[in-house]
Amino acid sequence: MTVQGVVNTPQAIGKNRTTEYTIGIYFGVPVEVSWQYCNETKRVHLLLQCIRHLEIYGLEQEGLFRTAGSVDDIQDLIDKFDRGVSIELSEYDIDVVCGLVQAYLKALPQSLIPQELFAAVLAIGLMEDENTKITTIVNLLNSLTYVKKAVLHKVFFLLNAIYGKRDVNRMNSSNIAICLTGKIIFFPEYPPEANMQTIFEETAIVQTAIVAMIENFDQIFRSIDYST
Repeated sequence: MTVQGVVNTPQAIGKNRTTEYTIGIYFGVPVEVSWQYCNETKRVHLLLQCIRHLEIYGLEQEGLFRTAGSVDDIQDLIDKFDRGVSIELSEYDIDVVCGLVQAYLKALPQSLIPQELFAAVLAIGLMEDENTKITTIVNLLNSLTYVKKAVLHKVFFLLNAIYGKRDVNRMNSSNIAICLTGKIIFFPEYPPEANMQTIFEETAIVQTAIVAMIENFDQIFRSIDYST
């Protein structure tokens, strides 16, 4: 699917899990495709606009990503961004911008950390030695596409900044991970007969890996190879 094809097929439907999106520039579109489109058209990617806005105006707001924003306002932003309408994020509540980020990540056809790496992330969460954990995370991230590495850098830069203001915004690394882990890496579809205790345990373990990425942002992301 070409970028032009994505932008010019407004009736196409992109499905992600249980949500449907009319495909435009961003929602339901692979991050590599929207990233390329933004580079070619000199746009600032939706995710980068949101991250920058939250860095400037949102870091001290209590409950970032935990407090729900207006569903109508989030949908309004989705529609406008997908049609290429110029947006002033300052006209919307911070919680709405956070909700837009979560909606965007959820709508990706493939999560930023691909689902096929779920078992590897689970293994990282079980590691007790912090240095081994960090080295393994670096190796895992280096296996991703350049765009996914670059986007994850931006996302975790923001999450680390939120973590740095935890005494004000009440969002420690565990709280952040609870809100965003399932958006950063999609969980497998468990069978109906799956043990709920196992699901809860695996969720907590994967969140532990995301916590490590938040708390050790500098050490991890300065070791990433962005040349490929």
